[in-house]
Amino acid sequence: MLWAGEKDGLPVSYPVKITLLCDDRFGMLKQITALISDTHTNIRNIEARSQNGQASVDVVLEIADLKHLQKIMDGVRQIPRGPRRAEIAEDIALRELLPLAGTGLARLAAVSAGKSRAT
Repeated sequence: MLWAGEKDGLPVSYPVKITLLCDDRFGMLKQITALISDTHTNIRNIEARSQNGQASVDVVLEIADLKHLQKIMDGVRQIPRGPRRAEIAEDIALRELLPLAGTGLARLAAVSAGKSRAT
């Protein structure tokens, strides 16, 4: 299901914030941003914090549709020694998109947070 389309001939995208919890290690931020770049995704904002060897990385991305978001989340899980947990923040843009995406977004958020899929 697509969220995006075209408006006045221009592609439409939606800001989505994801939070990645991972070990603070050399090259982790590079791997995360490279993966995002490889999916042709614009990073609107990124903020990383580290304490006691653990890092929290908040990334606001421009997402075209649910499939696009799923591709990014799947890629994050493939990073060797990568993030232990990835969460999708429920911000205003996502609340507006939920009716358009049906229950797929809720399932994606649950899986991203490490919970089992709902049937």
